[in-house]
Amino acid sequence: FRIFSNRYVVLAAAFICIFLSEWLFNTGFVKTDYDKLAQTTKNVLQEKEKLSEEISRGIEEILLDENEKDKFKKTNLLFKSLGSDNPVSFYIFYNNVPVAWSDNSTPCDSCFSGRFKSGSVIQLENGWYKLNKKQLKNGYLIASLILIRHEYQNRNKYLVNAFDSEFNLPDEANLVIDEKADGIKIDNENGEYLFTIQLTDKSEKSKK
Repeated sequence: FRIFSNRYVVLAAAFICIFLSEWLFNTGFVKTDYDKLAQTTKNVLQEKEKLSEEISRGIEEILLDENEKDKFKKTNLLFKSLGSDNPVSFYIFYNNVPVAWSDNSTPCDSCFSGRFKSGSVIQLENGWYKLNKKQLKNGYLIASLILIRHEYQNRNKYLVNAFDSEFNLPDEANLVIDEKADGIKIDNENGEYLFTIQLTDKSEKSKK
């Protein structure tokens, strides 16, 4: 009889532990480390920024080289060397007209306009990007787009709304441009606000 009693005690304790674990998880008592998520996002974005700046300098050297007769042939070779999975897209404008680009899947015809400020996060037809622009003295403008989050109007199994995989954020996380909104605020290296990550209950649990 005592053996059976001990077994019941052990089983009861096991059920209680399972119940408590499930309750803590479902109620969100185990908190998401927001500071860690914010820092990781900033670090990934900064690495993409470094890549963008490095390639942009190479493009600038080609465009400013007065002895280079076929500038676009050379820039196109540079674009091809980046590969199709490059996280940054590049565009060259001359007198406000697009003349070369590394990626034709992201329309950026209006990137040169004053509507979009260099260093800001903008929403285009297929997602959210960090835009960087540099105007050169000979009429050329270099624009780069750093992918942050895919966001499509028409979704299917191939077109999924989600942050770029390098950020390691859950698919259910959303991006908003509202400094007053609740969520994880992301700043640039100068402490200037860029965007806010909002986690749903489901996305928070996926990060615990």
